Amino acid sequence: MDHHTPRMIRRFVCDLVRTRACSVALLAATLSGALAATYHIVNVRMDDLIAQEWMPDTSVFAAFVSFSSLVVAFRASNALNRYTDASRHLHKLSAQWFEAAGSLVAFCRHATAPPQEVEMFQHVLIRLFSVLHGLCLENLQNGRAGQSCDGFRFELLGSNDLDETTQRVIARSSNKVECVFQMMQCLVVDAQAAG
Repeated sequence: MDHHTPRMIRRFVCDLVRTRACSVALLAATLSGALAATYHIVNVRMDDLIAQEWMPDTSVFAAFVSFSSLVVAFRASNALNRYTDASRHLHKLSAQWFEAAGSLVAFCRHATAPPQEVEMFQHVLIRLFSVLHGLCLENLQNGRAGQSCDGFRFELLGSNDLDETTQRVIARSSNKVECVFQMMQCLVVDAQAAG
Protein backbone atom coordinates (compact mmCIF):
# COMPACT_ATOMS: atom_id res chain seq x y z
CA MET A 1 0.00 0.00 0.00
CA ASP A 2 1.32 3.42 -0.94
CA HIS A 3 2.31 5.65 1.99
CA HIS A 4 0.15 8.45 0.53
CA THR A 5 -3.01 6.32 0.62
CA PRO A 6 -4.08 7.04 4.26
CA ARG A 7 -3.64 10.76 3.66
CA MET A 8 -5.65 10.55 0.43
CA ILE A 9 -8.42 8.60 2.18
CA ARG A 10 -8.49 11.11 5.04
CA ARG A 11 -8.68 13.98 2.54
CA PHE A 12 -11.43 12.23 0.57
CA VAL A 13 -13.49 11.70 3.75
CA CYS A 14 -13.00 15.34 4.78
CA ASP A 15 -14.06 16.52 1.33
CA LEU A 16 -17.06 14.19 1.42
CA VAL A 17 -18.18 15.51 4.82
CA ARG A 18 -18.06 19.07 3.48
CA THR A 19 -20.44 18.32 0.61
CA ARG A 20 -24.04 19.55 0.62
CA ALA A 21 -25.44 16.02 0.28
CA CYS A 22 -23.59 14.86 3.38
CA SER A 23 -24.75 17.94 5.33
CA VAL A 24 -28.38 17.32 4.36
CA ALA A 25 -28.10 13.62 5.23
CA LEU A 26 -26.52 14.45 8.59
CA LEU A 27 -29.28 16.95 9.36
CA ALA A 28 -31.99 14.45 8.40
CA ALA A 29 -30.36 11.73 10.52
CA THR A 30 -30.07 14.07 13.50
CA LEU A 31 -33.72 15.14 13.25
CA SER A 32 -34.86 11.53 12.84
CA GLY A 33 -32.82 10.48 15.86
CA ALA A 34 -34.21 13.32 17.95
CA LEU A 35 -37.79 12.46 16.96
CA ALA A 36 -37.22 8.78 17.71
CA ALA A 37 -35.72 9.58 21.11
CA THR A 38 -38.61 11.94 21.94
CA TYR A 39 -41.15 9.33 20.85
CA HIS A 40 -39.45 6.65 22.95
CA ILE A 41 -39.34 8.84 26.07
CA VAL A 42 -42.98 9.88 25.71
CA ASN A 43 -44.05 6.30 24.95
CA VAL A 44 -42.25 4.92 28.01
CA ARG A 45 -43.89 7.52 30.27
CA MET A 46 -47.34 6.74 28.87
CA ASP A 47 -46.96 2.94 29.26
CA ASP A 48 -46.94 2.14 25.51
CA LEU A 49 -50.31 3.80 24.86
CA ILE A 50 -49.01 5.77 21.88
CA ALA A 51 -47.57 2.66 20.23
CA GLN A 52 -50.82 0.76 20.62
CA GLU A 53 -53.00 3.61 19.27
CA TRP A 54 -50.82 4.97 16.47
CA MET A 55 -49.08 1.92 15.04
CA PRO A 56 -50.70 0.83 11.77
CA ASP A 57 -51.82 -2.65 10.98
CA THR A 58 -48.91 -4.99 10.13
CA SER A 59 -50.09 -5.37 6.51
CA VAL A 60 -49.96 -1.59 5.99
CA PHE A 61 -46.53 -1.44 7.56
CA ALA A 62 -45.30 -4.34 5.38
CA ALA A 63 -46.65 -2.66 2.23
CA PHE A 64 -44.91 0.60 3.16
CA VAL A 65 -41.59 -1.16 3.81
CA SER A 66 -41.87 -3.07 0.52
CA PHE A 67 -42.62 0.13 -1.43
CA SER A 68 -39.76 1.98 0.26
CA SER A 69 -37.38 -0.89 -0.47
CA LEU A 70 -38.33 -0.86 -4.16
CA VAL A 71 -37.82 2.91 -4.39
CA VAL A 72 -34.41 2.70 -2.70
CA ALA A 73 -33.35 -0.24 -4.90
CA PHE A 74 -34.43 1.60 -8.05
CA ARG A 75 -32.59 4.78 -7.05
CA ALA A 76 -29.44 2.85 -6.11
CA SER A 77 -29.53 0.92 -9.38
CA ASN A 78 -30.00 4.13 -11.33
CA ALA A 79 -27.11 5.80 -9.50
CA LEU A 80 -24.85 2.81 -10.13
CA ASN A 81 -25.68 2.89 -13.85
CA ARG A 82 -24.87 6.59 -14.05
CA TYR A 83 -21.59 6.05 -12.19
CA THR A 84 -20.47 3.19 -14.42
CA ASP A 85 -21.43 5.15 -17.56
CA ALA A 86 -19.39 8.15 -16.38
CA SER A 87 -16.45 5.91 -15.52
CA ARG A 88 -16.59 4.28 -18.95
CA HIS A 89 -16.67 7.68 -20.65
CA LEU A 90 -13.66 8.87 -18.64
CA HIS A 91 -11.66 5.81 -19.66
CA LYS A 92 -12.74 6.35 -23.25
CA LEU A 93 -11.59 9.98 -23.05
CA SER A 94 -8.17 8.91 -21.77
CA ALA A 95 -7.87 6.28 -24.50
CA GLN A 96 -8.81 8.77 -27.22
CA TRP A 97 -6.23 11.32 -25.98
CA PHE A 98 -3.62 8.53 -25.98
CA GLU A 99 -4.60 7.45 -29.49
CA ALA A 100 -4.49 11.00 -30.84
CA ALA A 101 -1.11 11.73 -29.23
CA GLY A 102 0.31 8.43 -30.43
CA SER A 103 -0.88 9.04 -33.98
CA LEU A 104 0.63 12.54 -34.11
CA VAL A 105 3.95 11.27 -32.75
CA ALA A 106 3.90 8.40 -35.27
CA PHE A 107 3.33 10.83 -38.15
CA CYS A 108 6.64 12.46 -37.21
CA ARG A 109 8.60 9.39 -38.38
CA HIS A 110 8.70 10.70 -41.94
CA ALA A 111 9.21 14.37 -41.10
CA THR A 112 11.67 16.30 -43.23
CA ALA A 113 12.48 18.84 -40.49
CA PRO A 114 15.70 18.55 -38.45
CA PRO A 115 15.51 15.88 -35.71
CA GLN A 116 15.86 18.49 -32.92
CA GLU A 117 12.76 20.33 -34.16
CA VAL A 118 10.81 17.10 -34.49
CA GLU A 119 11.78 16.08 -30.96
CA MET A 120 10.87 19.54 -29.62
CA PHE A 121 7.48 19.31 -31.37
CA GLN A 122 6.83 15.89 -29.82
CA HIS A 123 7.78 17.08 -26.32
CA VAL A 124 5.59 20.17 -26.50
CA LEU A 125 2.71 18.17 -28.00
CA ILE A 126 2.77 15.52 -25.25
CA ARG A 127 2.95 18.20 -22.56
CA LEU A 128 -0.05 19.99 -24.08
CA PHE A 129 -1.98 16.70 -24.23
CA SER A 130 -1.21 16.16 -20.55
CA VAL A 131 -2.37 19.68 -19.68
CA LEU A 132 -5.49 19.25 -21.80
CA HIS A 133 -6.43 15.98 -20.13
CA GLY A 134 -5.82 17.42 -16.65
CA LEU A 135 -7.93 20.48 -17.45
CA CYS A 136 -10.78 18.30 -18.76
CA LEU A 137 -10.76 16.24 -15.57
CA GLU A 138 -10.58 19.41 -13.46
CA ASN A 139 -13.61 20.85 -15.27
CA LEU A 140 -15.53 17.64 -14.64
CA GLN A 141 -14.54 17.71 -10.99
CA ASN A 142 -15.47 21.35 -10.43
CA GLY A 143 -18.84 21.18 -12.18
CA ARG A 144 -19.21 24.68 -13.58
CA ALA A 145 -16.63 26.67 -15.47
CA GLY A 146 -14.71 29.02 -13.24
CA GLN A 147 -15.81 27.26 -10.06
CA SER A 148 -12.92 26.10 -7.93
CA CYS A 149 -12.85 23.40 -5.31
CA ASP A 150 -10.19 21.62 -3.32
CA GLY A 151 -10.46 18.20 -4.86
CA PHE A 152 -7.99 15.92 -6.50
CA ARG A 153 -4.75 17.32 -7.87
CA PHE A 154 -3.86 15.94 -11.28
CA GLU A 155 -0.26 15.15 -12.09
CA LEU A 156 0.86 16.63 -15.40
CA LEU A 157 3.80 15.66 -17.57
CA GLY A 158 6.29 18.49 -17.67
CA SER A 159 3.79 21.33 -17.68
CA ASN A 160 6.42 23.57 -16.08
CA ASP A 161 8.70 22.90 -19.07
CA LEU A 162 6.33 24.79 -21.37
CA ASP A 163 7.49 28.32 -22.14
CA GLU A 164 6.31 31.12 -19.84
CA THR A 165 4.11 32.72 -22.48
CA THR A 166 2.18 29.49 -22.99
CA GLN A 167 1.79 28.97 -19.24
CA ARG A 168 0.62 32.55 -18.76
CA VAL A 169 -1.91 32.36 -21.61
CA ILE A 170 -3.36 29.12 -20.20
CA ALA A 171 -3.49 30.49 -16.65
CA ARG A 172 -5.28 33.69 -17.70
CA SER A 173 -7.74 32.06 -20.09
CA SER A 174 -11.35 31.75 -18.99
CA ASN A 175 -11.78 28.73 -21.30
CA LYS A 176 -8.60 26.81 -20.57
CA VAL A 177 -9.57 23.55 -22.31
CA GLU A 178 -10.46 25.30 -25.55
CA CYS A 179 -7.33 27.45 -25.32
CA VAL A 180 -5.01 24.45 -24.97
CA PHE A 181 -6.83 22.59 -27.74
CA GLN A 182 -6.38 25.59 -30.03
CA MET A 183 -2.68 25.75 -29.11
CA MET A 184 -2.32 22.09 -30.05
CA GLN A 185 -4.02 22.64 -33.40
CA CYS A 186 -1.77 25.59 -34.18
CA LEU A 187 1.30 23.58 -33.13
CA VAL A 188 0.36 20.70 -35.44
CA VAL A 189 -0.39 22.98 -38.41
CA ASP A 190 2.85 24.92 -37.91
CA ALA A 191 4.84 21.68 -37.65
CA GLN A 192 3.17 20.31 -40.77
CA ALA A 193 4.09 23.47 -42.69
CA ALA A 194 7.69 23.24 -41.43
CA GLY A 195 8.00 19.65 -42.64
